[in-house]
Amino acid sequence: LWQGEVKIKRAQAEEFEIFAPAPGEKAEIFFGDTITTSEGASAVFNMTDGSIIEVGPNSEVEFVYENDKMIVYLKKGYADVTIGSENFIFRCPRHEIVGPGGRVRLYAPDPNTLTAFGIEDGAVITNEYGLITYLGQGQRIDSTFIEETQTFEVAVHEYCEMDLKIEARGEGRLVEPGSVFTVDRDLNIEIVMIAEEEPEGEEESILDLPPVPEEASDEPFENTGIGRVFLQCNLSDSHS
Repeated sequence: LWQGEVKIKRAQAEEFEIFAPAPGEKAEIFFGDTITTSEGASAVFNMTDGSIIEVGPNSEVEFVYENDKMIVYLKKGYADVTIGSENFIFRCPRHEIVGPGGRVRLYAPDPNTLTAFGIEDGAVITNEYGLITYLGQGQRIDSTFIEETQTFEVAVHEYCEMDLKIEARGEGRLVEPGSVFTVDRDLNIEIVMIAEEEPEGEEESILDLPPVPEEASDEPFENTGIGRVFLQCNLSDSHS
């Protein structure tokens, strides 16, 4: 019995339909298919290369194949991602997560914004200008594309315990927690806000910071009782 809604739209279809494979059944997912989740629902995709994609509530992902690589594209919403091989890319608005290695939680509320929280060391995030961010465990960035200036503004959250490593044009640098920097199309980086000394008092916790859904722990998205789907995906390039 499946509750809540996980839907699929096949590559050649015009409308979404309910997607609920029987327990233990291998899901038929094809390149070009799109999955959506409703409020409270989630879907876990165990890819054949070892990658694991957990899609959170109110989210949409598309499965595509480009340049001999499997790509899952988060169009909106939440995803918890582990990259299993160099042949797999997780794409989100204006960014890509590559591997192998690392585990990261992502939130994309709109086409210009991405929040990324490192659950395990090793996640590598590249924006469309080519800025590379090495996200470690416990680090979080908010990356926003500013259309008026055609620049990215990246905030490094202050609760991180170590500097954020970034790389542009082959040159690496470290950015302090609590800082904000911009990067333009030519990969010029400008620090627009430098971290200040932390005030005395109780330290703010990742658990208290939106927009990470529920708790930003190392556990998968909580099953709220609405239902979830666990899938072993065999991707193909056709529906025949």
